[in-house]
Amino acid sequence: MKNRQQTEIRQYFKERASRGNPAEALRILARAGQDNPPGAGNELTADWKNIKNASSRKPAEIRKRSHKKKSASRT
Repeated sequence: MKNRQQTEIRQYFKERASRGNPAEALRILARAGQDNPPGAGNELTADWKNIKNASSRKPAEIRKRSHKKKSASRT
């Protein structure tokens, strides 16, 4: 079963790659962000710089709990 799935996946990507057009892909990528205002609902908020890394930061409560656990394990 697993071997059959791998074969099907390889075949899919082989067919997909044969339809690809690298020159067209590069043309599209070169246009990215140039003279293309964001669509409706995709605008950045005024405080986007403050929240762009929010997912990598822990809320204060979690930091406090994490610190307590570390302190308790040291004693």
